Amino acid sequence: MKNKILERILLLFSSSKKEQEKEPVFDSKKGALELELNELKNELIKEKEFNKALIRDSEKAAAAGKDSELERIFANIAVPLSQLLLQESLLRGGKQIANEDIMKIVLSLLNIFKEEDLTVLGVPGDEVKYSVDEMQPLRGDYNPTVNESVLIKIPGFKYKGKIIRKSFIEKRIL
Repeated sequence: MKNKILERILLLFSSSKKEQEKEPVFDSKKGALELELNELKNELIKEKEFNKALIRDSEKAAAAGKDSELERIFANIAVPLSQLLLQESLLRGGKQIANEDIMKIVLSLLNIFKEEDLTVLGVPGDEVKYSVDEMQPLRGDYNPTVNESVLIKIPGFKYKGKIIRKSFIEKRIL
């Protein structure tokens, strides 16, 4: 499109002087080129507006996709959450609940989140090499060195490669 405009402008200015001296011919060419230039400008404006509309539509579609993704995740966790709420209600009512029942529910939730690319960083009691990026000391007076053997006290989490909660660690006692 820009090339068309440039070609027309060059045509206008590349006319010989004899042609330019013929004012009626020159004026009619100039008028026709100005008209065509305005038409091309209007086409360009319409094209830009169309592109903006496409971008808006794709942004709306992406937002709708995120909403449906969240809805799918919430649908997956609804049953385990309902089970937890039932257990909490039983406990408040004075009923005994089994720890194993709670752990089954928690593990089912954890499996759902793992399917969504949540990674657990360590298991309590595991001996691992210290990593500044993924771990932090449980106590402020302990400063481990990189690759020092430490114990996981509280696991951390990574979501799609990004650390969202560091693991808490303690010094390994020999």
